[in-house]
Amino acid sequence: MKTSELSTCIDWSDYQESPIYQRICANFVRAEDFEAAAAKHWLVPGLIAEREFVVMYGKPGAGKSILATDTAAKLSAGLNWDGSEADLIHQVLYIAAERPDQVARRAQAFEKHHQPRDGLSLLIYRGGIDLSRPGRQLFDIIESSTIHFDGDYPRMVVIDTISAAMTLPDSDTNATASATGNILNAIRDTGCAVLAISHMPLSGEQRVRGGHFEGAADTTVMVSKKGDLHTAEVVKNNDSKARPKITYRLDGVNVGYDSEGEELSAPVLVPVESAAEKLVQAVKLSRAAREDLDVLRTLLKASDAVSADEWRTACDAIAGDIAEDGKRKRFNRSKKALIEAKKVKEDNGFFEICS
Repeated sequence: MKTSELSTCIDWSDYQESPIYQRICANFVRAEDFEAAAAKHWLVPGLIAEREFVVMYGKPGAGKSILATDTAAKLSAGLNWDGSEADLIHQVLYIAAERPDQVARRAQAFEKHHQPRDGLSLLIYRGGIDLSRPGRQLFDIIESSTIHFDGDYPRMVVIDTISAAMTLPDSDTNATASATGNILNAIRDTGCAVLAISHMPLSGEQRVRGGHFEGAADTTVMVSKKGDLHTAEVVKNNDSKARPKITYRLDGVNVGYDSEGEELSAPVLVPVESAAEKLVQAVKLSRAAREDLDVLRTLLKASDAVSADEWRTACDAIAGDIAEDGKRKRFNRSKKALIEAKKVKEDNGFFEICS
């Protein structure tokens, strides 16, 4: 059959009404619409923009997940980075591919700490996901979330972490290519931004840098920790040479009690602005100071404030087999370091933990 004869046998009107045809047509941009199509709308200025792919990476314990949770919660609460009220509240989907209960506790701690006026427009997905297989699984999850968002797509999706969202190792180039395709297709088809968390091996950045994720990402952010201070710095930004950096520390918030009746806490992020505060937070406490701080925390469970004698007596009990003069010097060094680091404050001879 000739091509001309075949075309007369096909009802093209059916094809033009199909979802596939409509989806393809929606992705063409005419020259007169370039200006509007190229406009960049920030969700988090300098860090996350609409319809973009952001990869956040760092060593274990650097503070990646808590930063992602805080970012998601602030967007969904209508808050800016500094905690002030923003103009808009954004719907956010958080795909907790690992430790979903921990993510929920952190969101609970955020809400208790910030007390947003309208709560959180945040949805946590705790089901299975495998981005390492070709397909549209991420899109399907985002599409399913719209039932909780009044039919709208979320403005941002967090994937925590990429490796946990894959059944194949992220060292498998085919698997990472499939995961990247899953993410980019979902961004294109839903218009959401995607913030993905990636682990970084101790040897350096090789897994992200030079790989599919780094190549496809519009922005990459490296998270690091020094002492009690966490830093997130933009490493790659496709649209700008600017490399913004944000600094923060963590505070604990009580979110209830475990099955043994012990207090259960979750961290909240506290932005660090001034150079003086950065210097204070970067001070690394000695092991003795950390132990004495834990002792004070324990004593404060039974009292609102603890005297110097009470605190020192309890600290001496854990100091080990050293001379009394050595115990006294150890306690005084710890006390001084904790006060200088703004971990502990003294009021008329009584001590409390700094809030």
